[in-house]
Amino acid sequence: MLNNIDITKELSTLEITLLESSHQEELSALLNEVFECLPHQNYLDDFPVWNLTPKKFESIRTGIFHNGKLVSTVGARMAEIKIRNVDQTLKVALLGGVGTKRTHGGQGLVKKQIDCCMEWAKNQGAEMVLLWASNPTLYEKFGFQLCGMQSRVLLKEIIKDITTDETVTIKTGMNLKLFEKIRQRQDGICLEVQDYEWYSLHKNVSWFYIEKNEKISAYIGVNRGLDLKNIVHEWGGSEKHLKQLLKYYLEINPDAEFLAPKARMQNFVKSDLLLEYFCMSKMFNPKSIFEKINFKNKTYGFGKFGAKYFLTNLSNEESFVLESHQLERIFFGPDRLEYELSKDKLFPVEMWLYGLDAV
Repeated sequence: MLNNIDITKELSTLEITLLESSHQEELSALLNEVFECLPHQNYLDDFPVWNLTPKKFESIRTGIFHNGKLVSTVGARMAEIKIRNVDQTLKVALLGGVGTKRTHGGQGLVKKQIDCCMEWAKNQGAEMVLLWASNPTLYEKFGFQLCGMQSRVLLKEIIKDITTDETVTIKTGMNLKLFEKIRQRQDGICLEVQDYEWYSLHKNVSWFYIEKNEKISAYIGVNRGLDLKNIVHEWGGSEKHLKQLLKYYLEINPDAEFLAPKARMQNFVKSDLLLEYFCMSKMFNPKSIFEKINFKNKTYGFGKFGAKYFLTNLSNEESFVLESHQLERIFFGPDRLEYELSKDKLFPVEMWLYGLDAV
C-alpha cells in the first residue's frame, strides 16, 4: 500500500500527454468537476474554444493521467489582439481551462503543464501570455502580473434619460451577419471568418442587435453562464443604438451589469468608477511590444541592460529604469510613471478583450 510520500513521488514522475479528440469526454468531466458545475451545467458550453475538435487556429491542450484517469489539464491558444488607438496587433497566447482534481492538488502538475504551454507559446512567436484567474497568487509564481483596468456597473446606474429610435426593431440570436459586425470592432481578438465555428457554440449567451437599412448598427451579448451571468460582456456599434439595447435588456433583467474597460466606461458613467484588474499577463518580448505601442512616437527608446529595462528620451537622453516585474503594469496600467512619458500619454495603453475572448 502506498503512503503519502510514495504517492507524491509517483505523481511527480507523471508525464504530460497532448490531448486529442478521443479525450473529449474525460476533459469535459474533469473541467466540470474542477469548476464545480451544477448538474445542468457544462464548462465547455461556456468555453467551447477548448473543445478538442480539430481547430482552425493554433492551440495546445495538455493533460496528465494517473492510473488511466485524466487528473490535470492546461490549455493554450494563439491569437492576435487589437490594441485600440495605436492601430497595431499583438501576438499573444491565452491560457485557460486550467484545473487539477482536488485529490491530486499541490503536486506541481499544473506547473509542469504551464511550463510546457509557455514554451510552446514562445515557439509560436507569442509576445506575451494572458490569463484570467480566481487565484492570482498561483500565477504570480510563474511571473504573471495583474494589469489593466476594467469596471463593471449596474445597468440602471448608466441607463437614464435615453431616447429610443422608434424606426428600428431589436432582433435576437447569433448569425453570420452579426458575427461580421463583431469582427469589425477596434479591440479584442482579431476574429477570422472560421472563428464563427466556435464563437457560435456559446449555448448560454443571449444576443440582441439593432438592424437599420439592412445593416447592423449595434449589438450586445449577455449571460455567459459560469463567470459572466447577468453581465453585458459583448457590445459594440453606434452609441445611440447601443444605449437603446442596454435599456431594452435592463427591462428584461433589472439586476444586469455592464462590463467595459476603464476609459470607455467613462463615456457612460460620469461618477467615480469601481475598478478591478483586467487580467494577468507575462511578457516574452517587451521590446517588440514597446515598438508597436510607440510606433507613431519616435521620441523614446527602449532597451535592456542586465536584468533591468530602460526607457530613454531620445531628445535629451534622460532614462527611466524599470524592473521586469513592473513592465506589464506600466505598459497597460494601473501603475503610472513619475516621468515625462506619462505626460506624453504613451502609457498606459488600453488593452481589452471581450468576455468571449477571455478564456
